[in-house]
Amino acid sequence: MRARCHPSSVAKSQRVLTLIGIFKVVKAVTLATIATIVVVRGHGFASWVHMVVEGLKIDPGNHRVNALLERVARVPVRTLREISLGTFLYAAVFATEGLGLLLRKHWAEYFTVIITGSFLPIEIYEMVEKLTAVRFGAFLVNAAIVVYLLWNLRRERASKQPAAEAALT
Repeated sequence: MRARCHPSSVAKSQRVLTLIGIFKVVKAVTLATIATIVVVRGHGFASWVHMVVEGLKIDPGNHRVNALLERVARVPVRTLREISLGTFLYAAVFATEGLGLLLRKHWAEYFTVIITGSFLPIEIYEMVEKLTAVRFGAFLVNAAIVVYLLWNLRRERASKQPAAEAALT
């Protein structure tokens, strides 16, 4: 017969779930903001990106920055709107994950494991194509979230078994 979870471990688990929830909500707000800017700016999006680059004091002679600005300028407005729609949908998924975790909904843990876990193979593929610190960091964070949530779900299930076994006797 297993012992119930210690109250301090439950409190720690709740804090970690809160942090994961906040992380997901911040990602949702960030993506929704970007998508909104793309939709509102429309034809002026490329000039807005140029203004942001200047505002961040990024070296204007940097060939990567210039390549980015040229690529953005060539994207048709319709394509930008389609991308922003996808970004809004992705933001909605993040918001669902985050708010569900913040509201302590048990389904949100499963939902987050499924959604976040489903993107890990894509992140691995991207790292194989070109390994960058950002890609590797994103993969580590997402993998840690999935592993933690799976561990937490298993621990919760194990702590409920003794009560179920006692009810049967």
